[in-house]
Amino acid sequence: MASRTITKKMDSTTDKVVCRPTLSALRATRSPSRQPTRAMTSAKNGALMRPSQNVQPVIAEFNCERKSGSGIRSCKSQSAAPPNQLPVVSLTAPAGGATFTAPATISVTAQASDPENRLARVEFYAGATRIGSVAVAPFKATWTSAPAGTYALTAVAFDLDGGSATSAPVTVNVVASGVPSTVSFQKSADHATLVTYYLLEVFAAGANPSTATPIAALNLGKPTPAADGSITLNESAFFSALAKGSYIATVSAVGSGGKGRSLQVSFTR
Repeated sequence: MASRTITKKMDSTTDKVVCRPTLSALRATRSPSRQPTRAMTSAKNGALMRPSQNVQPVIAEFNCERKSGSGIRSCKSQSAAPPNQLPVVSLTAPAGGATFTAPATISVTAQASDPENRLARVEFYAGATRIGSVAVAPFKATWTSAPAGTYALTAVAFDLDGGSATSAPVTVNVVASGVPSTVSFQKSADHATLVTYYLLEVFAAGANPSTATPIAALNLGKPTPAADGSITLNESAFFSALAKGSYIATVSAVGSGGKGRSLQVSFTR
């Protein structure tokens, strides 16, 4: 807590000292309506303070001593500091669902501020791995040689008082380079009874397979699964016919009971 010393002349007929706190000992507040001014007087040896309409005293404690042989009293006040306000941070790039080709170079940027102008730094993470730290704006980091996988990117802002805040995560996909040639999937639990055929569908990167129209599709028939239940097919001609770009693919089991779709897989042509 901050401390300050106030020296005032004692009234010869009273044991009280009048202290008028400076702006550093007051905190401005908004008052919804005018309140009558009233004096607040502490107990004996305390201080008399007259608050105005639009200021409110910080919680304070006055310790006073009379200097011998004089009417002067030395008062030391201790004021409670206001609680720390945390920073605010958000990721601005890359966009959620963005796809990159491994080994990828990904630029990550953020906006950050601190209500008390005490921002210390912004750190960037891919999952639990720190990929950069920046002390001054613009807050930007470059992640190089990112391997294939799906990552949740976040930014964490720190202030000089030990507070921190984490942005909402942004998910990105890093896919292996090269043109795929095979399709491998596990047979449906209804393979022997309800499945009529399997359907391979390719969508633009970032699309929702449940609602989007596929860019390309291929009827895979109903191949005989291996002993472990897996089905692997060479479809290099199908993939080679796609334009260069980033895609996602799914395999669906289609039958009299409807259509069941696999999880999506990202790839680059």
